[in-house]
Amino acid sequence: MRLLISSRLALGSGIWLLSAIVLPCSTARAQERETVGTCLTNQPALLRRTNPDGPWQFVKDKDAIHAGDLLLGGGGPTVVSANGAVALSLTGDLSATSSFPVIETAVVLHSSKEADLDISLERGAVAVTNRKESGAAVARFRFADRSGEIVLKAPGTKAVVEVYGRWPPGSRFSKTPKPGAGPAMGLAVLIVKGEAELRGKTKHFMMTAPPGPSLLVAPYLSDDTATPRHLDALPPWAGETEGEREKTIKAALVKLREHATAKSIGEALDEFAASDEVGMRRLAVLLMGALDDLPRLGQTLRNTKHLDVWENGILALRHFLGRGPGQDTKLYKGLTEVAKYPPAEAQIFIDLLHGFSDEQLTQPETYELLSDYLHSDRPSIRALAYWHLVRLVPDGKKIAFNPLAAKEEREAGVKEWSKLVPAGKVPGQSKPGEK
Repeated sequence: MRLLISSRLALGSGIWLLSAIVLPCSTARAQERETVGTCLTNQPALLRRTNPDGPWQFVKDKDAIHAGDLLLGGGGPTVVSANGAVALSLTGDLSATSSFPVIETAVVLHSSKEADLDISLERGAVAVTNRKESGAAVARFRFADRSGEIVLKAPGTKAVVEVYGRWPPGSRFSKTPKPGAGPAMGLAVLIVKGEAELRGKTKHFMMTAPPGPSLLVAPYLSDDTATPRHLDALPPWAGETEGEREKTIKAALVKLREHATAKSIGEALDEFAASDEVGMRRLAVLLMGALDDLPRLGQTLRNTKHLDVWENGILALRHFLGRGPGQDTKLYKGLTEVAKYPPAEAQIFIDLLHGFSDEQLTQPETYELLSDYLHSDRPSIRALAYWHLVRLVPDGKKIAFNPLAAKEEREAGVKEWSKLVPAGKVPGQSKPGEK
């Protein structure tokens, strides 16, 4: 997704939903293996897992999709509902062109007598299209414990739905979080073609493709004031033509699937992570996070000599934390119990992943702290500090410094950073992105 609007998230909201648009519901995975759709695509990027502890498997063309399966994808793999009325495309944003913090897409499909397609959108972005020969098609969306419906009024009508989340900048990790604590989440709906109705408990909206009321964004809990935004034209991302970056990503996914078929998904990820090609390394790191393979991601980050692997690893971990409450606890346990981080260093690592608030960015102590972390004996803390510094103080990109290099190689760069970030002063900076 590449929605060209602000992605600043609401602060303090632990559960995301637009209560005026969505209704309470249950998102428990279906126990029966009922067929609810069919994979009709030659795209290589659709995987599934039939239970939380089960292995990931690639989905083949014309494979049946069952209720309760967790589907993971990006780049446009398509599932058609069992009755053929709705096509669901998992778009995601592996190519990193979105202004929202989205990477992969994860959905669960459910059996439904009321809707043509019933979807739990756990994260990411999907497109739904009316495939009927005549009449309206209904797609029911579930978000955490709420749901709502999009009525695609006529054949060819297409809508995109996206959910995204990040911890509010400046958040601190707690081993005993307060009830309701969690990342701030958001919801966006864009009508790409035709006319659609959004139906909820207290509000119904009629929306159309541009020009007209085409975009609804709801970043706040209980936001009864949200209304569709008028767009004169579709944003550039909504075009049907693929960019070169998207083509490159899909080509890499084809290779990954081939290697995974010959060996295993894990071995293919390891091979790509060690590749000489930046794009393959990026794909491997992002997929490790998407597949919840934190042990493999951690090992890759520990062993790599490529700074881009750490940059993409940070994005993958920020995305992992932003999925919902409890993700930070999973990471903390992995750091302390598996990677054997001292608790204090695990706390620093997660707090750095959360980032800094606007108020903290006005305080000299923030920059002094980051500069001090460049001295850390822990490569992960050095890499995260450097990741923040080069975004907050762009002039630092001119400094020859690699946080992964040996200590003697880093010393000259650390001294230069100390000059660029003098004690007691806030250097000229730009705010980091929301990815």
